[in-house]
Formats: sequence, C-alpha cells, structure tokens
Amino acid sequence: TFQKGDSNRCRNAYEKVLHAQLARALLDPHKKNKHISVGRCRMLAVNHAVALPSYEELSAAGFDLDAVPRERWAVPDDCLRFVKKIAEEGLCTGPCRRCASVT
Repeated sequence: TFQKGDSNRCRNAYEKVLHAQLARALLDPHKKNKHISVGRCRMLAVNHAVALPSYEELSAAGFDLDAVPRERWAVPDDCLRFVKKIAEEGLCTGPCRRCASVT
C-alpha cells in the first residue's frame, strides 16, 4: 500500500537512474526545488529511451534500485502526468500513451 513519502522515494530513485544516463545540462532545466517530479522523470525516460523499474516493483523492493533486477526495468510507455501538466510542460517526444490520447 502507498505510504507517506513513497512518491519522494520513487522520485529519488528515478532521478538517480536519469542522472546516471543523461547529461546534467539536459536534466537541470526540469528541476523545481532541486528535484524533478515523478511525472517529468517518466517523461524524460520516455523521451530518451531510459529504462526504469515500475513503481510497484520499486515499492516492493523498499525503493532500492539494486533490489529490482535490471531485466525487469523498461522504458515507460506512459508519463502518467496530469493533462494540466502536459499542457504546461509539453507532450512527450517519445511514444507515450497519455500524450497520444491528449492530442
């Protein structure tokens, strides 16, 4: 079950993966209050074909990236952002079910 702070733990894990694979100059413009939102993390993963563990598996593993086997990670097919956020931030440039349904 979802617990207080889980979205922050998920965000921290996703940011760690993105920072390991993408340039800081690419990530910094997406930060608000020193962090990138979970939705934007997923958007960046979609746009740059970066595999992430699912929230469910990450949560089950106590948000320990190393506890989720890499072969279970996948490039997200949905950014899961709210329509309002998509309007503010723009559509994903990679294949995204949510953004495809907005247009």
